[in-house]
Amino acid sequence: MTAGLQIVIIEDNEQDVFRIEHELSRAGVRHVIRRVETENEFHHALRHSPPDLILSDHGLPSFCGRQALIIALRECPEVPFIFVTGSFELRTVVETIEMGAAGYVFKNRLSELVPAIREAFEAIEERDRARLAPPVQTIVREAENSSAAAPMAEGPQAPATLCPECERIWAADGLREGLIAHLRRCRQATIELCECPDCERSRSGSC
Repeated sequence: MTAGLQIVIIEDNEQDVFRIEHELSRAGVRHVIRRVETENEFHHALRHSPPDLILSDHGLPSFCGRQALIIALRECPEVPFIFVTGSFELRTVVETIEMGAAGYVFKNRLSELVPAIREAFEAIEERDRARLAPPVQTIVREAENSSAAAPMAEGPQAPATLCPECERIWAADGLREGLIAHLRRCRQATIELCECPDCERSRSGSC
């Protein structure tokens, strides 16, 4: 792609598009952006200028990000779809990732956009490698896995704890991971909101 990454952005705020372009340029990502605001414009872009990546706000006056995701999954399921939004609703994040979104980035944390894009394309490459794995090798690997570990009975998963301040999953043993990574790893996990010790210390001003 000599011209750069072909990106369709579903966004009605030109300033937010400028900020996204600035973040991409700052990270050295060559790109060509086409901004759309309506469902008709989105359909036209997919059919006449097939993108490598789709970035979408969640709530536009005339177009719903969730509907855009459904359209993208139907018309170009191989293209990563990442939400870039200013609103944080835990249920919405979980639902969109389960629907098939490749990522969810908050507008006040655009520094996480390029890592999310890289992660999305790495996931596609990993999926393609798995799809092209030799059948015999796959059979041997499955046999080794089944003999190495006895099946475990499935039970209710312990709730994960999400800090509403830093928006990361945390545990008493120090484990910390991003919400999106956690949802990909444990899609059925229950999530509870509770401030993590680091954010609590920072808020209280203690060391």
